[in-house]
Amino acid sequence: MSSFATLNPIRFGYFAFFLGLGIYLPYFSPYLLKQGFSAAEVGMLLGSVMLTKLIAPPVLGWLIDRSNQVTRWLLIATSGALLISLLMMISGWFSPGFGWWLFMLVAFGLMWQPLLSQMDVAALRLLGSRREQYPALRAWGSIGFIVSAMVLGALIDQFGLFLVPTLLSLSLLLLLISLTRLPEPDGHPSVRRHDDAGMVKVLRQPAMLGFLAGHFLIHAAHGVYYAFFSVYLANLGYSAAAIGALWALGVVAEIILFFLLPRIR
Repeated sequence: MSSFATLNPIRFGYFAFFLGLGIYLPYFSPYLLKQGFSAAEVGMLLGSVMLTKLIAPPVLGWLIDRSNQVTRWLLIATSGALLISLLMMISGWFSPGFGWWLFMLVAFGLMWQPLLSQMDVAALRLLGSRREQYPALRAWGSIGFIVSAMVLGALIDQFGLFLVPTLLSLSLLLLLISLTRLPEPDGHPSVRRHDDAGMVKVLRQPAMLGFLAGHFLIHAAHGVYYAFFSVYLANLGYSAAAIGALWALGVVAEIILFFLLPRIR
């Protein structure tokens, strides 16, 4: 049974991860525009980060399944993401071209994209039989997003978009510090092995096809939202602080839902 103190590293880990997400989602597309890229180029650059989501999470999950070391691989991936974010921070001072930014963002995505799913694995293993506490644990991430989008948005308003990679690096440093305190969770999930024919049969089930189609549509819609919502608001004349507040507004509803979920049967 996990004590409150044992779960603190994952609480602060969620907080720190979403602190970075609250910087990346609202402010990275305006930052890239400030670097001189067109809207089409920004879409391709941010799309490359999303593309890594097809590769990185399954690969990291496979490595964790083989080694049964969640914390170790989280530390490796977070360290890699931090180093690349520092490289982006330095590179931003010299306004490099599209190719260099594409390389950095693909490398960043490969390290960053699998973090959340494997933090969930660590959280669920630490909780053990008390999995109904997961929503309250995960709500710390939503709190981090709100703090980031609103408070750090005011800093960006005051000092400029050049702060974006610096703040992202600081959030990853906080995440790394949190994960160094995270104990290696006990246990290994039971894995049901399917042969190829069995997997194809599962994928052909109407419920699974509907689930995958819905997932695809959600990501397709959010791709535009993530890449250009802040740009749209900025073109309407909203300040960085106001943009952050509008992003945070939706997350308030998420926090309420997280605390209601354990009561929903």
